[in-house]
Amino acid sequence: MPPTLYIIDGYAQFFRAYHAIRTPMTSPVTGEPTNMTFGFVGMLLKLLRGQEARMQDVGGPPTYAAVALDVSGDRGTFRSQLYSEYKANRDAPPEDLRPQVDRCLAMLGELGMPVIGSEGYEADDVIAAIAERMKKEHPDMLVRVISKDKDLKQLLEPGQFEIYDIHHDTVIDVDALKADTGLTPEQVVDMLTLMGDTADNVPGVPGVGPKTAAQLLVEFGTLDAVLAEAQDETKPKKDWIIKGKRRENIAAAAGMLPLSKDLVTLRADTPIDFDLEACKLSKLQPKKIEPIIRELGFNRLLDEVKALTGGGPEPAAHTQTKGRSKPKDPGGFGGLFDQTHADDTTQVAEGDYTIVRTKKELDALVKQLNSAKAIALDTETTQIRPMLAKLVGLSFSTKPGTGWYVPVRAPEGEKHLDELAVLEALRPIIEDETKPKV
Repeated sequence: MPPTLYIIDGYAQFFRAYHAIRTPMTSPVTGEPTNMTFGFVGMLLKLLRGQEARMQDVGGPPTYAAVALDVSGDRGTFRSQLYSEYKANRDAPPEDLRPQVDRCLAMLGELGMPVIGSEGYEADDVIAAIAERMKKEHPDMLVRVISKDKDLKQLLEPGQFEIYDIHHDTVIDVDALKADTGLTPEQVVDMLTLMGDTADNVPGVPGVGPKTAAQLLVEFGTLDAVLAEAQDETKPKKDWIIKGKRRENIAAAAGMLPLSKDLVTLRADTPIDFDLEACKLSKLQPKKIEPIIRELGFNRLLDEVKALTGGGPEPAAHTQTKGRSKPKDPGGFGGLFDQTHADDTTQVAEGDYTIVRTKKELDALVKQLNSAKAIALDTETTQIRPMLAKLVGLSFSTKPGTGWYVPVRAPEGEKHLDELAVLEALRPIIEDETKPKV
């Protein structure tokens, strides 16, 4: 297997963790907010373990790892000098984010993972510069960036640069880009130029989104060819390939598009202070972050750190009588059951807990719920965003020490009832306004 360098897109992962775990979390020792810190550290430990299927495909845990960071803010880069409106539309970050970023950076320092930035440039430019250096100095190196940033697709190169979503264990490479858009990495800058970027305030062509931009480039090949067609006044109207309002919009935007192209093009010549040897995974010191994890109340993550250092797991806080607790994935940002409080250790409470997998068990649950004065209800879903989420299961309780979990989706074809049958059986109870729900 080739050596691998995983680069974490720092602020992209900070924001992803912050918005994925919205349940308020605080350190039981310092009282500081910790929801983002918990998510980021969980992701980091998941990376260092390297057990995901698509990581195993390229050798498992990273050979090298580093973090790329924006060090100049939204308004302090060369892009703002090129275009004063660049990222000028962004709101100030939440007040509880900054202290958590500082805490994460301090933990990275204790761990010994290099954090690389460049004054006047963005993290994506730093990533581009590292990738370019690796291509020249270590052509056998596979660079993977942990991000979902569409701008990074311009750097894709077979066997040398990929984008990796560690939360869903998916890889975007040249083949995936081609399958999704029909484009090559060389065409990505032209696509980004045509579509613009409302998040970064990059002007594009009105009415042209990613799908239309990709279609135009599949047909014409380059941005210059698209502009040439849209601005060609020598052709009879009947011979126009790009027609109507779209043609007018492209022609009208033509004067701004060279600037847009400058704004979306990543700079592989970004000055960086990068020492590959310092990024070796073997140089990291996970044991140094154990006291911080304890202070923050992340008891669940201690076992992850101990696994990296060769230590044993933390002793369980309680013994189990019936039922089995669901293992957590702090780096996955999965369903609602993974959004736990910082001081919530992996405890198993004594009681009677049932997984409902048969019609007989479902009928018994319905009978219990019908006779209950109030019902505690929670859902497990595939995602936190309601518009994208699919139901995985429902959990119920009617009194302390009892609970039922009704799965409707499960990995590897595990046995469960049909989703429609479950919902139809439970619908009258859930929709009954006279029965209180918690």
